[in-house]
Amino acid sequence: MTIPNHLVLIPDGNRRWARAHNLPAVMGHRQVVEKVFPKLVKKAITMGISYFTIWGFSTENWQRSQEEIDGLLQLFDLFFDQYGQRLDEQDVRIVCIGRRDNLEASLLKKITTWEEKTKNNKKMQLTIAFNYGGRDEIVRAINKILSENKLKQIDEANFAQYLDTAVTAMPDPDLIIRTSGEQRLSGLMSWQAAYSELYFSQKTMPEWTEKDLEIAIDDFQQRERRYGK
Repeated sequence: MTIPNHLVLIPDGNRRWARAHNLPAVMGHRQVVEKVFPKLVKKAITMGISYFTIWGFSTENWQRSQEEIDGLLQLFDLFFDQYGQRLDEQDVRIVCIGRRDNLEASLLKKITTWEEKTKNNKKMQLTIAFNYGGRDEIVRAINKILSENKLKQIDEANFAQYLDTAVTAMPDPDLIIRTSGEQRLSGLMSWQAAYSELYFSQKTMPEWTEKDLEIAIDDFQQRERRYGK
């Protein structure tokens, strides 16, 4: 059976899960980072998925309360501190996509350190979309093209070389999963997702298990992908 080469996860419902348990919003995010993601990453490796992308923080998330933003940034630090070495030992390459020009120097250093340390790992590429927005990515790509002033004509292939995903020649997503019943992409990989299969789960992200990932992959395997043919 076909396993998606590139799996993308939009984790939603963290705050709803926290409210349902009478907890602060950040505790929903913490539950996912500490309990859910490590198991899903391990399962993805076992299933033979080559590229696994997780949307960690969007460009729109800066509009949330300062308390929640601070909590999310701390969790991003925690992710690297607790799991960076473990991922390296599992032969996983860590890559981040998204804007970097407005990140604090300490956070940017942590990102680049782990990207450099794991750049030769081959088992799987784990991509964290951090400070990422699909429209923002496209606008930044266009500005790069304009600043270089090299191209007289743009086609799909050379435009794609200016996207964040071109840094590691990342293939377009085969399957995009969104949790918590929301049925939209919210701009994730707006260019790259043109022919991605979509799977929407009613369960919130903190409730997800390896079994839920298996169910989503099984659903993907029942589909016929024709790419407009």
